[in-house]
Amino acid sequence: MEDVTSSLNRQKSVDVVFLDFQKAFDKVPHQRLLLRLKSMGANGNLLSWIENWLGNSMEVKTDLHGNRKQRVVFKGCASSWQDVTSGVPQGSVLGPLLFVAYINVIDGDILCTAKKFADDTKLYSEVSSKSDSEKFQTDSDKVFSWSDGWQMLFNIDKCKVMHIGSSNQKFTYNLNGVELQEVSVERDLGIYIDSSLQPSKHCLEAAKRGNRVLGMIKRNFSFLKEDIVVRLYKQLVRPHLEYAVQAWNPYFAKDKEVLEKVQRRASRMISSLKSVPHYRRLQLLNLTTLELRRLRGDLIQVFKIVYGFDNLSFTDLFMFANSSCTRGHCLKLQKLHSRINIRHNFFF
Repeated sequence: MEDVTSSLNRQKSVDVVFLDFQKAFDKVPHQRLLLRLKSMGANGNLLSWIENWLGNSMEVKTDLHGNRKQRVVFKGCASSWQDVTSGVPQGSVLGPLLFVAYINVIDGDILCTAKKFADDTKLYSEVSSKSDSEKFQTDSDKVFSWSDGWQMLFNIDKCKVMHIGSSNQKFTYNLNGVELQEVSVERDLGIYIDSSLQPSKHCLEAAKRGNRVLGMIKRNFSFLKEDIVVRLYKQLVRPHLEYAVQAWNPYFAKDKEVLEKVQRRASRMISSLKSVPHYRRLQLLNLTTLELRRLRGDLIQVFKIVYGFDNLSFTDLFMFANSSCTRGHCLKLQKLHSRINIRHNFFF
């Protein structure tokens, strides 16, 4: 979002390709994974331990040598046992880490930008002309060639392209000759990204999830005291309304109200406070508005970045104010000029 909003602020258009691996964690070939780890410096007992862990970490049958085997059982009929030669065990910490190590060089020979988080991968680039789109297509072809050569094929039907920018020429792209579907909204790491980059769609979805949880609480708890409601709200509802909020912080009043309505509904579930005004209820329950919590979260996040507690480069994101005319401390941040509202209201 930082890169894209920055590009739009410079009057550039951006194309994004969202990639989807076929059964990503199940298809990592063990021998190729071990070769990749060896090239990264893992050897000796560590490499042997990982090889043994891949062979024995699942609750399936093992042979005399400890190799994993599996079979399919359907209506009492079973297939023969087969060796398990691919896949990283899911539900573990090491499994996704090994997957990332395996695909980490997928962007080693491309010019566009690639972002990877476990099996979620996306490519994006500024595209202002036909030549730019051809370069982006070439990069996409290189990524597909890597996936084909390393046996990690994409589910092309689920790979999408999004065109961002009011002057975007909306060039078409393909993978392996199949044209990618164009979308205006895509869910990426739990956040709904709209081609307009406005957070309204995600605010609606976050409010829906919060309301669903409130409905579940109301159906399953017959007696709701103040402390019970507050505890359930903080643990089960509010995380949906604040997940990764720095990437989609709402700046329209209507979007802020959509989220605040969820908190208003939660506080009204306490029968003794139904007739009390909303802001008074928040005071009595020792809660604050969600907008104030978002501001507090922004301040905490900036503090972490400035002091190096987060793995983000401060110099790539912020600038210290160089004016010595005003009083204050040496950590004042300079707010750069923004041409468009999306950039003006974005976190950084």
